[in-house]
Amino acid sequence: MKPFNPGSASRQSHRGEQWNTARFGIEQMHVRSVSSGSSIEFRYRVVDADKAAVLTDRNSNPYLIDQETGIRLDVPVMEKIGALRQTSTPKAGREYWMMFANRTKSVKPGRRVDIFCGPYHIRGLTVE
Repeated sequence: MKPFNPGSASRQSHRGEQWNTARFGIEQMHVRSVSSGSSIEFRYRVVDADKAAVLTDRNSNPYLIDQETGIRLDVPVMEKIGALRQTSTPKAGREYWMMFANRTKSVKPGRRVDIFCGPYHIRGLTVE
């Protein structure tokens, strides 16, 4: 049996990652449960800033869907700091993030999730 490697749990196949890089200008996508499970963090590295611009667009409303239950998690908006995501103009070679509120802690590590943001639809990432 192959040992579990948590560093590669949320990665897609090599072909899937190549497709996302070519289509959306991002790579090295990770989805992690943070804050004792009350938030889900999505991190990615920008390769093509023009293609990745929709992920930091203030007018897009990203959300995450748990494939098993269909539960939808949104990016929370805090009164004084705004949405818990980066909205600056993306630059190639930098890593960016967004947080999804998991108030009921229903999305747990090991679950497969899809992330939607404008025309982006990244399927089948595994929560670490």
